[in-house]
Amino acid sequence: MLHESSLADAADRLWEELPGHRVGILNGSIVVTPPPDGSRQETLTWLVEEFSRAQAGKAGPKYLSGIALWLPTGPDDYAVPDFSLVEADFKDALVEKNCYAPHVFRLGGQSVPVPESVGVTLELSVDALLDGDG
Repeated sequence: MLHESSLADAADRLWEELPGHRVGILNGSIVVTPPPDGSRQETLTWLVEEFSRAQAGKAGPKYLSGIALWLPTGPDDYAVPDFSLVEADFKDALVEKNCYAPHVFRLGGQSVPVPESVGVTLELSVDALLDGDG
């Protein structure tokens, strides 16, 4: 859990002072990501459209943006992904400060069940997303 420390306090201050930026703590270092540029926002929009078209939400998982993932890499570590695929009961896994336990997140490469009636299989490939081959 997040300890009241100078690192956590600094991250909180940055979050307040930099509207639109995402602030996280990764491996004990503060990471600040600027608001999405056009290309990144276009990719995020494409992801949401594809998940919506595949009716992924009807299969149970929810696709959300802007919720924090509590990381097991350090006592203060968390990240705020642009796009998250989470279990339907993710709200029950709130740790603190809008950070949710990692077990409710579907991480890259995991298959997402969709109803057979949809006629597609949906798999979130991190490599394809990062390489732009998706």
